[in-house]
Amino acid sequence: MLIYTNAVIHTMNSGDVEAMAVENGKIVALGSLADLRLQYGAREVDLGGACVVPGFTDSHCHVLHTGADMSRLSFRSCRSVEDMIRV
Repeated sequence: MLIYTNAVIHTMNSGDVEAMAVENGKIVALGSLADLRLQYGAREVDLGGACVVPGFTDSHCHVLHTGADMSRLSFRSCRSVEDMIRV
């Protein structure tokens, strides 16, 4: 368990927080440094004023390959959107 401190931690939900507790690579708590120290008493990592933002999932596609893959689909037998989803 680590508590990250001295950073601008953006949550994208309820505003910025002072500290972040992380266990096994997952955020387990956000809040004031005092509260996290009381609750977890873990080793602290000073981020030196760095900015922390949520992770982003890269959901891009390569248009040429995606188009080629989609050209192989056949919707001839489909009679509804549900049919198309099943293809």
